[in-house]
Amino acid sequence: MAYDAYSNFNPYIVASGLMNLHDCPSKGTVYNKRIVRWYELELMNEVNEGYVITEGEKLYALKGDIFIRKPGMIVQGVSAYGCNSIIFDCVHDPDFKKEYIKPRYEDATVDLLNHINERDAHFQILDNLPHRIKMQDYPYINSLFCKCFEHYIRHEEDFQFHAKMILYNLLHAINKEMKKQKNILNPSYSLLNKYNGVLESKQFIDHNFNERIDLKELAQIAGYNPDFFCRLFKKTVGKSPIDYLIHIRLICAKRMLITTNNPINEIAWSCGFKNETYFYTLFKKKENISPGKYRTYNQQQLF
Repeated sequence: MAYDAYSNFNPYIVASGLMNLHDCPSKGTVYNKRIVRWYELELMNEVNEGYVITEGEKLYALKGDIFIRKPGMIVQGVSAYGCNSIIFDCVHDPDFKKEYIKPRYEDATVDLLNHINERDAHFQILDNLPHRIKMQDYPYINSLFCKCFEHYIRHEEDFQFHAKMILYNLLHAINKEMKKQKNILNPSYSLLNKYNGVLESKQFIDHNFNERIDLKELAQIAGYNPDFFCRLFKKTVGKSPIDYLIHIRLICAKRMLITTNNPINEIAWSCGFKNETYFYTLFKKKENISPGKYRTYNQQQLF
């Protein structure tokens, strides 16, 4: 990670928390689904078959795992696990003075997410973080989370100073672990370069999913012929290019169904589905529920 990945990074720690395993609901209890407001780091300390559903993906928890969340993610925990958490904004934003004091797990609103996206701040250090990473030096990582929690509950005048130092150390440790794991999985730089084009095409989908995208265009971005590109993309991402595009569009649609009252046909269109009937049929096939019932069920859970 380059030095400029940290430029303009001036985090504001919103909260730090601790949940012990014996305080959890019974194993298998499903927590309410929520839309993440801030960046969150969650260290698993004790686990009894608990897991977290992140953007539709079931991620089982193990001691030493750090779950990493970003604004706008849809997540849902399933008991039981004990964890430490640090919740932060990437910059101290005066416009969020009232937002910072709201309950830490209150759902992100569309206005809040739009404001975050409009701040024109790009932080490579955060953009590169995975949804979950296994940390080898658990005692050290746990000590950092515990220190942050102790400073938070004391909340003395120098809390933000100490908490920022701890957060920097955590992100540095995560960065080192990511590099180490990448070297293990990709010992050949030529192999790593081979996948760079695929990652560029994936990022293109992430940022343009609501536009018309075809396979030939994606293959050109990656620099391969369409057939080879499809195989390489699925090997790298875990889904075919088309399935990944649909996956991202459905995440967008689910988010809007929960957070807005926009008509379903408008949501379908804004998420890249240009045919309402196709969107309805696909949504019901993938989620086993219609868009309207999905909205009703999830909005009831929030209130």
